[in-house]
Amino acid sequence: MGENNRPASEHGESSDGRQTGGTRRDMLKTVAATGLAGVGLTGASGSVVASDPWTGTTVAAYRDRSRALSEADVRDLQDRALEAYRAATGAEAPRVVGTPDAWSDEVETDVEVVSYALKLYPDGTSEYHAGIVEKGKPAANVSRAHDATRSTAAALKDADAATATSSGVSTQSDDANYEYVAGGTTTNPGCPEGTLSVSSEVYEFVAEGSSRTLFSTQADFQAIPGNKDPDCNGAWYNGYTDQAAHQWDKSELSGAQQVDHEPQGAKSGTQSATFSLSTQGAEISWSYDQPNVERDDNSTLDQANWYYDYNSQDAAGATCVWETGSEAEFDRYQDPDYGDKINKGYFKHRFFDKLNYGREMKDLAYDYRYGYK
Repeated sequence: MGENNRPASEHGESSDGRQTGGTRRDMLKTVAATGLAGVGLTGASGSVVASDPWTGTTVAAYRDRSRALSEADVRDLQDRALEAYRAATGAEAPRVVGTPDAWSDEVETDVEVVSYALKLYPDGTSEYHAGIVEKGKPAANVSRAHDATRSTAAALKDADAATATSSGVSTQSDDANYEYVAGGTTTNPGCPEGTLSVSSEVYEFVAEGSSRTLFSTQADFQAIPGNKDPDCNGAWYNGYTDQAAHQWDKSELSGAQQVDHEPQGAKSGTQSATFSLSTQGAEISWSYDQPNVERDDNSTLDQANWYYDYNSQDAAGATCVWETGSEAEFDRYQDPDYGDKINKGYFKHRFFDKLNYGREMKDLAYDYRYGYK
Protein backbone atom coordinates (compact mmCIF):
# COMPACT_ATOMS: atom_id res chain seq x y z
CA MET A 1 0.00 0.00 0.00
CA GLY A 2 1.48 3.36 -1.01
CA GLU A 3 2.21 6.04 1.58
CA ASN A 4 -0.53 8.36 0.30
CA ASN A 5 -3.12 5.57 0.36
CA ARG A 6 -2.63 4.39 3.93
CA PRO A 7 -5.67 4.53 6.19
CA ALA A 8 -6.16 7.57 8.38
CA SER A 9 -5.48 5.53 11.52
CA GLU A 10 -2.04 4.48 10.22
CA HIS A 11 -1.04 8.05 9.52
CA GLY A 12 -2.37 9.19 12.90
CA GLU A 13 -4.65 11.69 11.18
CA SER A 14 -7.14 13.96 12.86
CA SER A 15 -10.71 14.00 11.58
CA ASP A 16 -9.88 16.84 9.17
CA GLY A 17 -6.87 15.00 7.70
CA ARG A 18 -4.06 16.79 9.60
CA GLN A 19 -0.97 14.76 10.44
CA THR A 20 -0.50 14.34 14.19
CA GLY A 21 2.68 12.28 14.15
CA GLY A 22 3.22 8.68 15.24
CA THR A 23 0.96 5.72 14.58
CA ARG A 24 -1.83 4.21 16.62
CA ARG A 25 -0.04 0.88 16.59
CA ASP A 26 2.98 2.47 18.32
CA MET A 27 0.71 4.17 20.84
CA LEU A 28 -1.14 0.96 21.57
CA LYS A 29 2.15 -0.88 22.12
CA THR A 30 3.05 1.81 24.66
CA VAL A 31 -0.32 1.42 26.35
CA ALA A 32 0.06 -2.36 26.53
CA ALA A 33 3.56 -2.05 27.95
CA THR A 34 2.62 0.48 30.63
CA GLY A 35 -0.63 -1.24 31.60
CA LEU A 36 -2.72 1.94 31.48
CA ALA A 37 -6.16 1.01 32.81
CA GLY A 38 -8.49 3.44 31.07
CA VAL A 39 -7.69 3.72 27.36
CA GLY A 40 -9.49 5.23 24.38
CA LEU A 41 -8.75 6.65 20.95
CA THR A 42 -10.41 10.01 20.51
CA GLY A 43 -11.93 10.38 17.06
CA ALA A 44 -9.29 9.87 14.38
CA SER A 45 -6.73 12.00 16.20
CA GLY A 46 -4.63 9.01 17.18
CA SER A 47 -4.36 10.27 20.76
CA VAL A 48 -4.60 7.81 23.64
CA VAL A 49 -6.39 9.14 26.70
CA ALA A 50 -7.17 7.78 30.14
CA SER A 51 -10.58 8.22 31.71
CA ASP A 52 -12.05 7.23 35.05
CA PRO A 53 -14.37 5.48 34.77
CA TRP A 54 -13.34 4.10 31.40
CA THR A 55 -16.16 4.30 28.83
CA GLY A 56 -14.57 2.22 26.07
CA THR A 57 -12.74 2.89 22.83
CA THR A 58 -13.82 5.07 19.89
CA VAL A 59 -12.16 5.34 16.48
CA ALA A 60 -13.24 7.38 13.47
CA ALA A 61 -12.00 8.38 10.02
CA TYR A 62 -13.25 10.85 7.39
CA ARG A 63 -12.13 10.91 3.77
CA ASP A 64 -12.82 12.81 0.58
CA ARG A 65 -13.51 10.98 -2.67
CA SER A 66 -9.88 10.95 -3.76
CA ARG A 67 -8.97 8.89 -0.67
CA ALA A 68 -12.17 6.94 0.01
CA LEU A 69 -11.90 4.24 2.68
CA SER A 70 -11.19 0.80 1.30
CA GLU A 71 -12.39 -2.43 2.91
CA ALA A 72 -8.85 -2.89 4.27
CA ASP A 73 -8.93 0.63 5.75
CA VAL A 74 -12.16 -0.09 7.63
CA ARG A 75 -10.78 -3.38 8.93
CA ASP A 76 -7.64 -1.58 10.03
CA LEU A 77 -9.73 0.87 12.08
CA GLN A 78 -11.53 -2.07 13.66
CA ASP A 79 -8.22 -3.78 14.42
CA ARG A 80 -6.92 -0.72 16.20
CA ALA A 81 -10.08 -0.30 18.26
CA LEU A 82 -9.89 -3.96 19.24
CA GLU A 83 -6.22 -3.64 20.19
CA ALA A 84 -7.00 -0.69 22.46
CA TYR A 85 -9.94 -2.59 23.96
CA ARG A 86 -7.80 -5.65 24.64
CA ALA A 87 -5.01 -3.51 26.10
CA ALA A 88 -7.51 -2.06 28.57
CA THR A 89 -9.42 -5.25 29.43
CA GLY A 90 -7.19 -8.20 28.61
CA ALA A 91 -10.17 -9.78 26.83
CA GLU A 92 -9.14 -11.83 23.79
CA ALA A 93 -12.55 -13.23 22.77
CA PRO A 94 -13.97 -12.24 19.35
CA ARG A 95 -16.12 -9.09 19.30
CA VAL A 96 -18.87 -8.39 16.80
CA VAL A 97 -18.45 -5.22 14.73
CA GLY A 98 -20.56 -3.70 11.98
CA THR A 99 -19.20 -2.74 8.57
CA PRO A 100 -20.54 -1.05 5.43
CA ASP A 101 -20.33 -3.34 2.40
CA ALA A 102 -19.60 -1.11 -0.58
CA TRP A 103 -17.47 -3.73 -2.27
CA SER A 104 -19.99 -6.54 -2.78
CA ASP A 105 -21.00 -7.58 -6.29
CA GLU A 106 -24.58 -7.28 -5.06
CA VAL A 107 -24.29 -3.49 -4.68
CA GLU A 108 -25.34 -2.17 -8.08
CA THR A 109 -24.52 1.53 -7.66
CA ASP A 110 -20.96 2.84 -7.69
CA VAL A 111 -20.44 3.93 -4.10
CA GLU A 112 -17.53 4.90 -1.86
CA VAL A 113 -17.12 4.86 1.92
CA VAL A 114 -16.14 8.34 3.08
CA SER A 115 -16.63 8.06 6.86
CA TYR A 116 -16.64 5.38 9.53
CA ALA A 117 -16.79 5.44 13.34
CA LEU A 118 -16.77 2.52 15.77
CA LYS A 119 -17.32 2.40 19.53
CA LEU A 120 -16.34 -0.62 21.64
CA TYR A 121 -17.97 -0.47 25.08
CA PRO A 122 -16.44 -1.86 28.30
CA ASP A 123 -18.73 -4.92 28.09
CA GLY A 124 -17.45 -5.76 24.57
CA THR A 125 -20.56 -4.68 22.66
CA SER A 126 -20.21 -2.20 19.80
CA GLU A 127 -21.90 0.46 17.68
CA TYR A 128 -20.82 1.95 14.34
CA HIS A 129 -21.78 4.58 11.79
CA ALA A 130 -20.74 4.53 8.15
CA GLY A 131 -21.33 7.12 5.46
CA ILE A 132 -21.27 6.09 1.80
CA VAL A 133 -21.74 8.30 -1.26
CA GLU A 134 -22.27 7.62 -4.93
CA LYS A 135 -19.65 8.63 -7.46
CA GLY A 136 -20.63 11.61 -9.59
CA LYS A 137 -22.92 13.11 -6.93
CA PRO A 138 -22.44 16.64 -5.50
CA ALA A 139 -19.65 17.19 -2.98
CA ALA A 140 -22.31 18.21 -0.46
CA ASN A 141 -23.20 14.53 -0.13
CA VAL A 142 -19.73 13.86 1.28
CA SER A 143 -20.22 16.63 3.83
CA ARG A 144 -23.58 15.16 4.81
CA ALA A 145 -22.00 11.74 5.32
CA HIS A 146 -19.19 13.23 7.42
CA ASP A 147 -21.65 15.23 9.54
CA ALA A 148 -23.76 12.15 10.28
CA THR A 149 -20.73 10.10 11.32
CA ARG A 150 -19.26 12.92 13.41
CA SER A 151 -22.57 13.37 15.20
CA THR A 152 -22.72 9.67 16.01
CA ALA A 153 -19.08 9.52 17.14
CA ALA A 154 -19.61 12.53 19.44
CA ALA A 155 -22.75 11.01 20.94
CA LEU A 156 -21.04 7.65 21.57
CA LYS A 157 -17.70 8.94 22.83
CA ASP A 158 -18.62 9.27 26.51
CA ALA A 159 -21.38 6.64 26.59
CA ASP A 160 -20.53 3.57 28.66
CA ALA A 161 -23.27 1.29 27.27
CA ALA A 162 -25.00 0.83 23.93
CA THR A 163 -28.29 2.51 23.14
CA ALA A 164 -30.79 1.10 20.67
CA THR A 165 -29.90 2.11 17.11
CA SER A 166 -33.21 0.66 15.86
CA SER A 167 -36.43 -0.02 17.75
CA GLY A 168 -35.71 -3.55 19.00
CA VAL A 169 -36.03 -4.39 22.69
CA SER A 170 -34.83 -7.66 24.21
CA THR A 171 -36.40 -9.50 27.12
CA GLN A 172 -35.37 -12.74 28.77
CA SER A 173 -36.83 -15.74 30.50
CA ASP A 174 -35.47 -17.37 33.66
CA ASP A 175 -32.94 -19.44 31.72
CA ALA A 176 -32.46 -17.81 28.30
CA ASN A 177 -31.67 -14.40 26.85
CA TYR A 178 -31.13 -12.63 23.54
CA GLU A 179 -28.12 -10.49 24.40
CA TYR A 180 -27.30 -7.38 22.37
CA VAL A 181 -23.84 -7.74 20.80
CA ALA A 182 -23.59 -5.04 18.10
CA GLY A 183 -25.49 -2.34 16.25
CA GLY A 184 -25.10 0.64 14.01
CA THR A 185 -26.17 2.63 10.99
CA THR A 186 -25.13 2.84 7.34
CA THR A 187 -26.29 5.92 5.40
CA ASN A 188 -26.33 6.74 1.69
CA PRO A 189 -27.25 10.44 1.41
CA GLY A 190 -28.48 11.91 -1.86
CA CYS A 191 -29.74 15.13 -3.40
CA PRO A 192 -32.00 15.72 -5.27
CA GLU A 193 -33.36 12.14 -5.27
CA GLY A 194 -33.25 11.17 -1.59
CA THR A 195 -31.42 9.33 1.18
CA LEU A 196 -31.29 5.70 2.29
CA SER A 197 -30.22 4.50 5.71
CA VAL A 198 -30.39 1.29 7.73
CA SER A 199 -30.14 1.14 11.51
CA SER A 200 -29.72 -2.41 12.77
CA GLU A 201 -28.89 -4.51 15.81
CA VAL A 202 -27.67 -8.07 16.30
CA TYR A 203 -28.52 -10.23 19.32
CA GLU A 204 -27.03 -13.58 20.34
CA PHE A 205 -29.04 -16.34 22.03
CA VAL A 206 -27.55 -17.30 25.41
CA ALA A 207 -28.86 -20.10 27.64
CA GLU A 208 -27.07 -22.01 30.36
CA GLY A 209 -25.99 -25.43 29.16
CA SER A 210 -27.29 -24.86 25.61
CA SER A 211 -25.28 -25.87 22.53
CA ARG A 212 -27.59 -23.97 20.15
CA THR A 213 -26.18 -21.21 17.94
CA LEU A 214 -28.85 -18.59 17.21
CA PHE A 215 -28.77 -14.93 16.28
CA SER A 216 -31.53 -12.39 15.86
CA THR A 217 -31.50 -9.04 14.08
CA GLN A 218 -33.82 -6.05 14.06
CA ALA A 219 -33.35 -3.53 11.24
CA ASP A 220 -35.08 -0.27 10.34
CA PHE A 221 -34.79 0.44 6.60
CA GLN A 222 -35.44 4.15 5.97
CA ALA A 223 -36.14 6.01 2.71
CA ILE A 224 -36.22 9.83 2.80
CA PRO A 225 -37.42 11.29 -0.54
CA GLY A 226 -35.79 14.47 -1.83
CA ASN A 227 -38.98 16.48 -1.41
CA LYS A 228 -38.54 16.13 2.38
CA ASP A 229 -35.10 17.75 2.23
CA PRO A 230 -35.11 21.57 2.10
CA ASP A 231 -31.75 21.52 0.30
CA CYS A 232 -33.15 19.45 -2.59
CA ASN A 233 -35.40 20.56 -5.43
CA GLY A 234 -38.65 19.20 -3.95
CA ALA A 235 -39.61 17.16 -7.00
CA TRP A 236 -38.38 13.70 -5.96
CA TYR A 237 -40.58 11.08 -4.31
CA ASN A 238 -40.29 7.45 -3.22
CA GLY A 239 -40.87 4.97 -6.02
CA TYR A 240 -40.74 1.45 -4.60
CA THR A 241 -38.46 -0.78 -2.53
CA ASP A 242 -37.09 -3.67 -4.56
CA GLN A 243 -35.55 -5.39 -1.57
CA ALA A 244 -35.20 -4.96 2.18
CA ALA A 245 -33.39 -8.10 3.32
CA HIS A 246 -31.68 -9.95 6.17
CA GLN A 247 -29.35 -12.31 4.33
CA TRP A 248 -28.53 -15.14 6.72
CA ASP A 249 -27.28 -17.25 3.81
CA LYS A 250 -24.35 -14.83 3.49
CA SER A 251 -23.11 -15.89 6.93
CA GLU A 252 -19.83 -17.75 7.21
CA LEU A 253 -21.22 -19.79 10.09
CA SER A 254 -22.42 -23.18 8.88
CA GLY A 255 -25.98 -24.44 8.60
CA ALA A 256 -27.79 -21.09 8.48
CA GLN A 257 -31.56 -21.41 8.47
CA GLN A 258 -33.99 -18.60 9.09
CA VAL A 259 -36.46 -19.77 11.74
CA ASP A 260 -38.74 -16.74 12.10
CA HIS A 261 -39.27 -13.23 10.75
CA GLU A 262 -41.65 -10.29 11.11
CA PRO A 263 -43.66 -8.80 9.56
CA GLN A 264 -44.96 -11.89 7.81
CA GLY A 265 -47.14 -12.18 4.71
CA ALA A 266 -48.59 -9.64 2.30
CA LYS A 267 -50.28 -6.50 3.59
CA SER A 268 -51.74 -3.45 1.85
CA GLY A 269 -52.33 -0.13 3.55
CA THR A 270 -51.32 1.37 6.87
CA GLN A 271 -50.75 -0.87 9.86
CA SER A 272 -49.77 -0.46 13.51
CA ALA A 273 -48.66 -3.54 15.40
CA THR A 274 -46.16 -4.96 17.88
CA PHE A 275 -44.02 -7.83 16.64
CA SER A 276 -41.75 -10.21 18.49
CA LEU A 277 -39.32 -13.06 17.84
CA SER A 278 -38.89 -15.61 20.64
CA THR A 279 -36.84 -18.71 21.44
CA GLN A 280 -37.18 -20.41 24.84
CA GLY A 281 -38.64 -17.19 26.21
CA ALA A 282 -35.75 -15.03 24.99
CA GLU A 283 -37.49 -12.35 22.96
CA ILE A 284 -36.86 -9.41 20.65
CA SER A 285 -39.86 -7.09 20.23
CA TRP A 286 -40.60 -3.78 18.50
CA SER A 287 -43.48 -1.53 17.56
CA TYR A 288 -44.29 -1.19 13.88
CA ASP A 289 -46.10 1.52 11.89
CA GLN A 290 -46.38 0.57 8.23
CA PRO A 291 -47.16 3.47 5.89
CA ASN A 292 -49.74 3.23 3.11
CA VAL A 293 -47.91 0.71 0.95
CA GLU A 294 -48.34 -2.64 -0.69
CA ARG A 295 -46.06 -5.10 1.09
CA ASP A 296 -44.93 -8.46 -0.27
CA ASP A 297 -43.10 -10.98 1.89
CA ASN A 298 -40.56 -12.84 -0.25
CA SER A 299 -38.76 -14.58 2.63
CA THR A 300 -37.17 -18.02 2.32
CA LEU A 301 -35.31 -20.40 4.62
CA ASP A 302 -32.15 -18.47 3.71
CA GLN A 303 -33.32 -14.84 3.91
CA ALA A 304 -35.94 -12.54 5.37
CA ASN A 305 -36.91 -10.44 2.35
CA TRP A 306 -39.59 -7.80 1.75
CA TYR A 307 -40.83 -5.68 -1.19
CA TYR A 308 -42.82 -2.43 -0.83
CA ASP A 309 -44.77 -0.27 -3.29
CA TYR A 310 -46.61 2.96 -2.47
CA ASN A 311 -50.40 3.25 -2.61
CA SER A 312 -50.62 7.04 -2.72
CA GLN A 313 -48.62 10.16 -3.54
CA ASP A 314 -48.88 11.22 0.10
CA ALA A 315 -47.14 8.02 1.18
CA ALA A 316 -44.56 8.34 -1.61
CA GLY A 317 -43.77 11.87 -0.47
CA ALA A 318 -43.21 10.94 3.17
CA THR A 319 -40.22 9.51 5.01
CA CYS A 320 -40.87 5.79 5.33
CA VAL A 321 -39.30 3.27 7.69
CA TRP A 322 -39.60 -0.52 7.33
CA GLU A 323 -39.22 -2.01 10.81
CA THR A 324 -38.16 -5.63 10.32
CA GLY A 325 -36.77 -8.51 12.34
CA SER A 326 -35.66 -12.11 11.88
CA GLU A 327 -33.77 -14.88 13.63
CA ALA A 328 -31.66 -17.74 12.33
CA GLU A 329 -30.20 -20.93 13.76
CA PHE A 330 -26.86 -22.43 12.75
CA ASP A 331 -25.13 -25.75 13.34
CA ARG A 332 -24.47 -26.45 17.00
CA TYR A 333 -21.14 -26.28 18.86
CA GLN A 334 -19.64 -23.64 16.57
CA ASP A 335 -16.58 -21.77 17.77
CA PRO A 336 -16.47 -18.60 15.66
CA ASP A 337 -13.15 -17.21 14.50
CA TYR A 338 -12.07 -13.63 13.90
CA GLY A 339 -13.47 -12.34 10.63
CA ASP A 340 -16.44 -14.72 10.47
CA LYS A 341 -19.52 -13.00 9.03
CA ILE A 342 -22.76 -13.45 11.01
CA ASN A 343 -25.25 -11.86 8.66
CA LYS A 344 -25.67 -9.27 5.94
CA GLY A 345 -28.33 -6.67 5.25
CA TYR A 346 -29.27 -5.23 1.87
CA PHE A 347 -31.57 -2.33 0.89
CA LYS A 348 -32.47 -1.51 -2.73
CA HIS A 349 -34.89 1.36 -3.35
CA ARG A 350 -36.04 3.53 -6.25
CA PHE A 351 -36.87 7.24 -6.23
CA PHE A 352 -38.71 9.07 -9.01
CA ASP A 353 -39.06 12.65 -10.19
CA LYS A 354 -42.76 13.58 -10.32
CA LEU A 355 -41.95 15.82 -13.32
CA ASN A 356 -40.85 12.64 -15.14
CA TYR A 357 -37.28 13.79 -15.54
CA GLY A 358 -35.83 10.64 -14.10
CA ARG A 359 -35.86 7.49 -12.03
CA GLU A 360 -32.99 6.55 -9.75
CA MET A 361 -32.19 3.33 -7.93
CA LYS A 362 -30.06 3.52 -4.78
CA ASP A 363 -28.83 0.65 -2.66
CA LEU A 364 -26.64 -0.08 0.32
CA ALA A 365 -25.38 -3.13 2.15
CA TYR A 366 -23.80 -3.82 5.53
CA ASP A 367 -22.64 -6.83 7.51
CA TYR A 368 -21.71 -7.90 11.02
CA ARG A 369 -18.53 -9.88 11.65
CA TYR A 370 -16.46 -11.08 14.53
CA GLY A 371 -13.63 -8.63 15.19
CA TYR A 372 -10.48 -9.04 13.13
CA LYS A 373 -7.05 -10.01 14.45
